[in-house]
Amino acid sequence: MEIVNIIIAGVGGQGLVLTTDLIAQAAFIEGYEVATNDVIGLSQRGGKVNGSVRFGKTVPTPNVPAHSASVLLGLEELEALRFVDEVVPGGLVLMNKKQIYPNPVLMEKAEYPEDIEEQIKTRDVRLVHINSEEEAKKLGNIKVANTVLIGALSTVVDIKEESFIKAIETKVPPKTIEANLKAFAFGRELMGAAAMDTRHIKSAPATEPVKEDHPMDPEGETVIPESKKMDENPKVASGSEDLPSWVCLVCGYVYDPANGDPDNGVDPGTAWEDVPEDWTCPLCGVGKDQFELN
Repeated sequence: MEIVNIIIAGVGGQGLVLTTDLIAQAAFIEGYEVATNDVIGLSQRGGKVNGSVRFGKTVPTPNVPAHSASVLLGLEELEALRFVDEVVPGGLVLMNKKQIYPNPVLMEKAEYPEDIEEQIKTRDVRLVHINSEEEAKKLGNIKVANTVLIGALSTVVDIKEESFIKAIETKVPPKTIEANLKAFAFGRELMGAAAMDTRHIKSAPATEPVKEDHPMDPEGETVIPESKKMDENPKVASGSEDLPSWVCLVCGYVYDPANGDPDNGVDPGTAWEDVPEDWTCPLCGVGKDQFELN
């Protein structure tokens, strides 16, 4: 089996870490080699966070190579848009119908895009849009919204339903197991006809470059990566970057020196003061004078 790469993108307070752990645990129970990578920027409530799960017969590294995500699980719409270009052609974007305004929007320095779904549909991906919070409310517990999405996800990956159920029973608090299992089953039902069209998701190439050091965040958030290979009691190693990031006041794009902007001639590791003065924001095209320290 080729490696399956799943990226999970959201904001702080949405339960991304548990969501990542549940998917990884299900793959581990299924018998795959599994590696995860939690990339946490402004991890307080409302800050951007993302993670990934990779599983297959052999997984050489936890880092997802650029543009090779089999599935993008977007817990928030704008974060799904930020990562959509990381999905392989024909891959799946499973997006929660949820909008959380970032600080530049709250400070009236930027506008929240009104056409996110339309923008995603212009890409060569398959989009499934689920309002998981509203669906969770129907079950009487909004806190199981992400488990609804996991249920939907479970219909398009080669992991048995039973493995996801065991993962839920292992990972969630005992008092919430029943509610989470109901949410999981409901999410599977919600996929309905969409699951028939997305059953065979795209996988990463069987042969991958050994070196995959580029950060996973395409937008350039200052991050603290946490990576691990799954075992019975996985440990987490973490580190941090020293150079500060800069945010575009117009569109919210964040320039992270650790990532640089290779597509526009700025190498990873380039400090803000060393970015050419004629460089412009990759998203909206404004100059450096429209950025401020993040």
